[in-house]
This record gives sequence, C-alpha cells and structure tokens, in this order.
Amino acid sequence: MLVRIVWLMIVPLFMGALVYVFLRTGSPLADFFSSSWKLKHLSPLIAFIHPWLPDFCWCFSLGNFLYSFRLFKSSVFMNAVVLFVLLSSELIQLFNSVNFVFDYRDLLAAFCAWAVSYRLKYFNQ
Repeated sequence: MLVRIVWLMIVPLFMGALVYVFLRTGSPLADFFSSSWKLKHLSPLIAFIHPWLPDFCWCFSLGNFLYSFRLFKSSVFMNAVVLFVLLSSELIQLFNSVNFVFDYRDLLAAFCAWAVSYRLKYFNQ
C-alpha cells in the first residue's frame, strides 16, 4: 500500500506542482516563485501539454486515492462515483469563474486521469 501511496498519489501531486513552479505564470502558486525559475524556451510538446498536465496529475492522484478505499461493493458504482468526482472537480470551475478558468482540455485530462486510475486501481493492493 505504501508503494501505491507514494507512486500513484504523492508523486503526481508533486509533478503537478513542479509544472506550476517551472512552466506556469499568472496564478498564486506559480507567481510565488521567481520568474527566473521559469523555463523560457519550451519545446512544442511541452508547450502543448503544460496547460493541462497539472489537472491530469491532480485528478490522477485523487482518482487513485478514491480507488484505494473501496467504499462500495459494486465496482460499477464505484467507477461511476470516481468519474463523477473527477469530472465535477473540473466542472465546478464553470460556476466560479472569478478564481478558476474552465477549459475543455482540463475536462478531457480529468477523464483521461480517471481512465488511467481505473486501469491501475488494483496496483499494489
């Protein structure tokens, strides 16, 4: 279980935070660090994925956290609950546009994070 906690929950959170530290600007977490820490020249691949990579990492971590508890006997119901929570965490941004920015790619990242979490739900248990 410790391997699951570290690799599927803590490391993705840390990776998502690193994207903010080294690649992002314009948010309290990103602007907490000096602009001299930011990478100036991004490869096309990094430039494409860095806007939604933190959302993927954080949803992946949350999905694995929820799958770790097995709160429901029905696997189908549990899968639906985890998917609902992950998609809701992105959709709630539609109603609080002052503090958050909604993006459909973030919603897609949340769905992809659920799919990967679903495939790894029995990893190291």
